[in-house]
Amino acid sequence: MNETFVKSIEKIWTTKITDSNDLFSQRLFSDALLGYKDALYQSEILNNNLETCSTTGIPYIQVYLLSCYNLANTYLELAQKENAEKLFKRAIYFLVHLFERDIDINEVQRELKRALTTYASFIDENNLDKQLVETLYNDVLSLLKKHPTILK
Repeated sequence: MNETFVKSIEKIWTTKITDSNDLFSQRLFSDALLGYKDALYQSEILNNNLETCSTTGIPYIQVYLLSCYNLANTYLELAQKENAEKLFKRAIYFLVHLFERDIDINEVQRELKRALTTYASFIDENNLDKQLVETLYNDVLSLLKKHPTILK
């Protein structure tokens, strides 16, 4: 995909996020949800074009994570904890998947630590079973063991 197309996708993503943030701040959560879903879709397009995003300076990792977190927080406002949890976990698995790519591992490690902390806070703040965190940590650790240089 060429740089012009990728930049236009980023612009669409930015517009969706900005508009949805406005709706969210007005407490129009159902409307914000639709925009955030579309923003997540746009971020997925960007993440299917990592090389082009890298050369154009598009922060595709943050774009994807912000999309997941905004959507998760909107689900929380709509009292849909299960959907919110799926988005927090999706962000984590996205980062784990990035270890298979030829990208800045330090950035991915930092973001993974933040994502795991965010997930643990979500579980704690919503009085959910703490075993969910331990299960997720073990799953992530198991996946990361496939990349031994990461665990050093």
